[in-house]
Amino acid sequence: MIAALLCSAATLAPARAEAGPLVSAVVSLASSVFGAGGFIATTLAGGGIGAFALRLGGSLLLSAAARALGPKPPGAPELVRQFENPQSLPAKRFVYGETRIYGSPAWRVGGVGPSQGRLLVGCFVLNSRPSDAVTGVYLDKEAVPLSGDLYDFAPGGGASAAAGSRWAPWARFWVGRGDQTSPPADILTLTPGLFSATDAGRGLTVMWVLFDCGPNDQRSWRWPRTPPEVEIEGRWSKVWDLRDVAQDPDDPATWQFSDNQALCALDAARMNPIRRYPLAQIDLATFAEAADIADELVPLKAGGTEPRYRVNGALIFNGSELMDQILPLYAAGAAQPVRVGGRLSIAAGAFTAPVATLTDITEAEGLGVRFLKPGRDLATTVHATFTDPARDYRTSDLEDYTVPGAVAVDGGLPTVVDLELPLVTSATQAMRLQKIRAKRLRAQRQITCTLPPAWFAVVAGCNVTVDFPEPYAALNGLYRVTSANPGLFASEDGSGGVAMRVPVVMEEIAASDFAFDPETEEQNRPLLALSVGRSPPEPGGAITTTTGAAVAIGAGPAAIAAVRFAFDPSPSPSVQIYEWEYRLGGTSNPWQAGGTIDGALRDGGGQVSGLLAPVAVGVNVTIRARAIGLAASDWVVSAPIEPTLDIARYEADFSAGVYRIDGATGTLANVLGLARASVATFVDGAGLIQTAAVNVPRIDHAAGVPCLLIEPAGANAFTWSEAMDNAAWTKTNATVMANAIAAPDGATTADLLVENTATSSHRIQRARAMESGVAATISLFAKAGGRDILRLRASGTGMTVQAAEVQISTGTVSVQAGTPTVETVALAGGWRRITFMFTPNVTVSGLFEVYLCSAFGVSSYTGDGVSGAYLWGAQDGAGSYIATAGAAGSRAADLPAMQGVSGVMDLLATYDNGTTAAFDAAPVLPGYWPTLTRQRLRSLIGTI
Repeated sequence: MIAALLCSAATLAPARAEAGPLVSAVVSLASSVFGAGGFIATTLAGGGIGAFALRLGGSLLLSAAARALGPKPPGAPELVRQFENPQSLPAKRFVYGETRIYGSPAWRVGGVGPSQGRLLVGCFVLNSRPSDAVTGVYLDKEAVPLSGDLYDFAPGGGASAAAGSRWAPWARFWVGRGDQTSPPADILTLTPGLFSATDAGRGLTVMWVLFDCGPNDQRSWRWPRTPPEVEIEGRWSKVWDLRDVAQDPDDPATWQFSDNQALCALDAARMNPIRRYPLAQIDLATFAEAADIADELVPLKAGGTEPRYRVNGALIFNGSELMDQILPLYAAGAAQPVRVGGRLSIAAGAFTAPVATLTDITEAEGLGVRFLKPGRDLATTVHATFTDPARDYRTSDLEDYTVPGAVAVDGGLPTVVDLELPLVTSATQAMRLQKIRAKRLRAQRQITCTLPPAWFAVVAGCNVTVDFPEPYAALNGLYRVTSANPGLFASEDGSGGVAMRVPVVMEEIAASDFAFDPETEEQNRPLLALSVGRSPPEPGGAITTTTGAAVAIGAGPAAIAAVRFAFDPSPSPSVQIYEWEYRLGGTSNPWQAGGTIDGALRDGGGQVSGLLAPVAVGVNVTIRARAIGLAASDWVVSAPIEPTLDIARYEADFSAGVYRIDGATGTLANVLGLARASVATFVDGAGLIQTAAVNVPRIDHAAGVPCLLIEPAGANAFTWSEAMDNAAWTKTNATVMANAIAAPDGATTADLLVENTATSSHRIQRARAMESGVAATISLFAKAGGRDILRLRASGTGMTVQAAEVQISTGTVSVQAGTPTVETVALAGGWRRITFMFTPNVTVSGLFEVYLCSAFGVSSYTGDGVSGAYLWGAQDGAGSYIATAGAAGSRAADLPAMQGVSGVMDLLATYDNGTTAAFDAAPVLPGYWPTLTRQRLRSLIGTI
């Protein structure tokens, strides 16, 4: 018999007792349900239960039935999707507890005046009923600090993104908690025609947002996501607490905010938009008891307590069967809805004491027991998910809970069942619910029987004790009544009598199903420093900045200074954009919004780069940037840089022969004006002496590189500079052969100084006045003609002799006396210009002499009568060569002027020897020329 009792779906039908057709059941009923009935023995006429006659009002647990009636209630991701999608007629939703939700937006674009088409207006339905308070606003997962009063709809009211926020001053918000009578005044004023004064959303919790999208060139960095993702945190629906006598069930103004699971379940039954339950159809006593259970404080492993069952989240009503919609409220408290005689009741998610004990069966016909599933199909493990505030209210997973020993008993692999808890935001509450679910899934034994009239008041949801004698003792234990259907049944013996019976179904239950030890059963969840999925990306690399002509915008006077910045991209793949800001001047000045750069953009060097323009020349600029995914990295800050333009307005490169004004190529005459009242000589590129006409610039090659030659006025005191045979030149032990070869200017006018055969010095000389302390510069052109070394000597009575020797072919100089300075310049055809400079120490009528030398230091020797040196172009005076004949000669000063440009600019002069001179902020006007320290100029560049 015991074996038969344990068989799946077995019906117990033992043989009838010999005493006759008596059928009776002996029960012990709790006085709290039935009064002081004690032990009752009831005899029913007839040998068994006949046909159904009349149902008197049964009771039924609805959870399983409700799940079978319609689609699965939407989970948290589906709710987010439905809330976030723009809708003109959003679905009805009730938001309970304290949580973060999406509003259903209806976006419109408007604006007046300068704001025409720039204002993005959103009207969000947050809750299909009044709410307690909005506590936070999030844009694109980032909390927005607010300044102002969210609930002030008067002109200038509402709340704005606080100063310093990345959203300031472009975002404003207003919240109507259900008592609003019109939209905010500023919405109607700033966006006329988009809303009317009657678009109030009366009775609803509504948020209006006003975003200034800005000019087209700013929108990408003001609003990386358009429109932004809007989330709102708040304390939502106020509900009726039937335990508080001060609250009127028919007056919502008396209700209070509560996240009590049972009270929210009662509220959903009474206030839902599908089919409301009137009070007469609700068993309020069960909801009051369940509310007390939900408020009970349970211990936590970390210390402290929390209420047993709370709900925080939204229900969306989409027209499906009501119980399908509100089942998540019951699941949040391990509760079950119950129908008792047409009235809605609740079976709380806690173990309650049995209300009755079934002790004996005298007629077992109709008694059945079955197991809902074979052992191999029973769930052993529950995988639970809940809505996790630490993950921005997204779904989070618990570790799977497996009933201890269940897998071994079933002799197979784990069988996993999912438990979704979209309205639970406490991980520890979800753990308790996960265990209850796992234990209840293992309670598969079910008893079906018909009880006598004494069980008439037993309803679904009650716990009873079964204490059968043998041979039915295998069924003993605690059971929860899942249905009870009392009624009048016709007698089966044909007597026409009517018997009262209570057919019941019971499922096994245990107090341990609801027990939870936090020390051993609470899971250790990691502490999240930041929301999962919102961890900040790594920042980009160090920022380098450049300025000047390479990054300036435009050319010439209209050029705009700019600063270019670049950095290596962040290694984090989650980066969506890079945000950058700039600061002008010192560190005490504020950062200003620069913009955003798409996270995938790279320049030619593989870097992230941007341009800040316009900027003021000379005012320091600092750039900072950060990487943004769902969160932002730390800022990376550049070193300050002083912006420049360095745009060349004026380019006169005399060495390269390149001349430009504002980038346009021209000629020397375009960039340089020059006045000179005389002709003047210069060395051309072939190494020949050339003569430039009056007012013609000279590009001189004497320094080995082409240069503009700019000289003051000069003179040559020597007459007959090219005629050494003239009597003005005295010869000693030497003769002069006139016009012997081609001179440095190409004409055959060079003379040959020839030594005689005397053993003595061989020289040419002429008188020269020496003036104490006045520098003298004497030069001549020489070419070897058998003798390669010349001595140049200046002397006079009482004067310190100045003498130096020069090797013509090499330019080697050897000072023989005094402290003269000698410079040489090699020219074409073996010619060399030798410049001899000294300062007399007395004023005297002296001599300038040129000796032929057989070797360095040997100016007196026996001549051969044929050797000598070619001489030409002697000059007593500095500067370029000035030819003379019967009288002294002169050269007018060069008077240059920049032309083609005007204005303030920075000038850079480069001299023949490569040195430079800078002239900052030079006031370039017609006739301007910088004051130079050298006479040969390679280039002159003017920049702004």
